[in-house]
Amino acid sequence: MRVISFFVGLFLSILVIAKVGPFFRGIIGDEIILLASFGFTGSFFALTKKPRTSIVFFLLTSIPLILTGYYIRNEDMLFFGSLFVLPFAFEIMEILREKKKYNLSKKTAQLEEIEEMNGVQFEDRVVETLEAYGFRVEKTPATGDKGIDIIIYLRGKKICLQLKHWKDKVGGPVVRDAYGSKALNRCDKFFILTTHGFSSRAVEAAKKLNIHLITYEELLEQLEEWYRQNPFLKG
Repeated sequence: MRVISFFVGLFLSILVIAKVGPFFRGIIGDEIILLASFGFTGSFFALTKKPRTSIVFFLLTSIPLILTGYYIRNEDMLFFGSLFVLPFAFEIMEILREKKKYNLSKKTAQLEEIEEMNGVQFEDRVVETLEAYGFRVEKTPATGDKGIDIIIYLRGKKICLQLKHWKDKVGGPVVRDAYGSKALNRCDKFFILTTHGFSSRAVEAAKKLNIHLITYEELLEQLEEWYRQNPFLKG
């Protein structure tokens, strides 16, 4: 996108000077040269991977051209001012692309870090993550936990989590055991959270027994969605 922004911004700036500049002298003529120079500057900032700065210069070109064109009733200035929305839009797309790329690399790094943890460290990380998003969390004792590792209290509901930091997929027997833990602990909802997914039999059993299955990666995605809907809850 940055190369497209560069060429579009450069081309439009040249057109402003060539098509509009020769018809004006004095203050307006000087203004056109100045605005075109802003367009050139924005183009070069786009090429040097500084989309936020280039956006500023494209706006400094576009808005005055539109306003001046409207004031003096010049259609060419209005037209070229409007066209500078194109490199502006390309730079917005570049920012969004870079943000998506950053979030993906960040999530990949988190998942790789999880792989190196043991079970206790994994539990601690899940607790820290949930608390960071504003949830009231209770971690159960390491022994005598009755099949539950973490309890979340949310809107009067008791949500129980059983964590499995396994290298393999969780199977059906774990889900059936979880059903007994759900009843024993009087959980409103019961989640099995793992790092490497679930077998087809586990998924089938979970549907029958109303047990929720989730991977750590899916947890992160759902927490981000939760935060977008409830931004004031994140700690």
